[in-house]
Amino acid sequence: MLRSNTHTLSELIKFYKKKHKLEQGINETRLINAWSEVVGTIIAKKTKQIEIRNRKLYISLNSSVVRNELMQLKPDLIRRLNEETGSNTITDIFFR
Repeated sequence: MLRSNTHTLSELIKFYKKKHKLEQGINETRLINAWSEVVGTIIAKKTKQIEIRNRKLYISLNSSVVRNELMQLKPDLIRRLNEETGSNTITDIFFR
């Protein structure tokens, strides 16, 4: 006998994330973890710090050459990183 108010575990997790406003934080963590996968290991090794504030991604790099290359790829990087999280997690990237 099925109850009329039953929910799947997936539905309950989505409800809990939404109720406690955890979705943005989870997506930001996913995005930071996906950085090395999106840019590759060589560029990831040149990355000193990754930070997200107000939907903007701040990347500190060891190499000015890599920074200039990434600046040219900025729109594509934003798109690919947002695809990794499945949402519009960031709107801009700043390289330092």
